[in-house]
Amino acid sequence: MDQRKTAFKLETYVIVAKIVQIICGILSIMNTVSFIFHLIVLEDILQVINILSTQLQQKTVTLGKASLVIEGVIKTFEEKCSDKCFSEV
Repeated sequence: MDQRKTAFKLETYVIVAKIVQIICGILSIMNTVSFIFHLIVLEDILQVINILSTQLQQKTVTLGKASLVIEGVIKTFEEKCSDKCFSEV
């Protein structure tokens, strides 16, 4: 019985150590400038996509209105790809 408890404790410690190691790796990645930059860019992109998604899910949306919203999103992304907008980030 004691051997089972000891084996279980040892196994638990090994699992916890692996989890801590993974968390430390994630934290070290999150502290990089690259990660923060990508997070900011992704947030900006997701905000635009959320607007598109919300507009397209409306029950009163027509094909013409949907087309205008899609064209607006494409134009927004094209503007965000410009050097001027990129330098603002």
